[in-house]
Amino acid sequence: MGAGVQEWTPPAGKVAGVEHYFSTAASIIESDLTGPGYHFHFTANTQTVPLSGPKTAVFVMSEENGLLPRYTGSVEAVFKCYGSRFFSSAEWFFNHPSLLVSSLAKDAVVLKRIMLMRWRWRHEQVRRGEAFAKAIVHHIPLGYHSLPPTTLPPWEDRANDVFFAGSIRQDAAVRRKIKMPNPKQVVRDDLAESLKRFEAHKKWKLKLLLATGFVPHAVAWGLAEKGSTMSPDEYMKEMANSKICLCPRGTSFETFRHYEAASAGCVVVSDRLPPTWFYRNAPFVFVRDWRKLDQILDRLLQDPVKLRTLHEQTLRWWTTRLSPAVLADYVVTTLRKDRP
Repeated sequence: MGAGVQEWTPPAGKVAGVEHYFSTAASIIESDLTGPGYHFHFTANTQTVPLSGPKTAVFVMSEENGLLPRYTGSVEAVFKCYGSRFFSSAEWFFNHPSLLVSSLAKDAVVLKRIMLMRWRWRHEQVRRGEAFAKAIVHHIPLGYHSLPPTTLPPWEDRANDVFFAGSIRQDAAVRRKIKMPNPKQVVRDDLAESLKRFEAHKKWKLKLLLATGFVPHAVAWGLAEKGSTMSPDEYMKEMANSKICLCPRGTSFETFRHYEAASAGCVVVSDRLPPTWFYRNAPFVFVRDWRKLDQILDRLLQDPVKLRTLHEQTLRWWTTRLSPAVLADYVVTTLRKDRP
């Protein structure tokens, strides 16, 4: 083991957050893969890994911009949250000039970084005499930060029609670092204004907690004072007691909230998502313009049959496309298929 590398063992006690999601998947992978010698690395590092070669697989956890890990091709497989392909939905926003401009500005920066990383990777392959090597990265689900509820209340007993807990305004320090228009900020501002109109009708029950820099683990991580935000357990309890969960984009289109909401059987209202094997044809409600969210929610809530159907489809989608067991099966199948 190299410096900073810890050997993974199946957790005996309660493990929180995304670590729980991937350790659950890893336990299944370990039991399904027969034979000695596999090495798995879970990392946020896209530059180096301590081991390479056959029977080495790397899981890249938190790089959100689609960068190609430098060691791709020198290990048997790379499984990456957020993937390694450029994804834009700017074409959705031609009727929303500020969001179009902010999306294009962000796309330009991200695309430049992706192209630079791929050029460096290709240059290294040529230097090694592997000019025609393929850069294959397997896009995998993000998982959740807050543990899924062990039991769900009956659909008809859920008290909240709509639920959202998260940040609208980023911290001032974060805003100062961003030198370009920010699509997350535009979307969240639109969401906030639309929810004001929605709440003013007093027709439906809206559970809303807006915070700066909100995350369910903010207190534990030292980012917020106790009592200033929800605990992870409170967060998931409210989500499981809600019919619709709003999942606007953050820095990336993909968020942990998608997985938490799906595991709770909420109807997911979301920005467009990448066309991956686990999002394609998802039973989510996709929003082109968050300024019209109040109208979208009103139409949904006036159609209880459709709402109930989406709830049932989403629970099935969680089980068959997003759960740790599905991730494990995808990894095992991929590794077996890639081996001679």
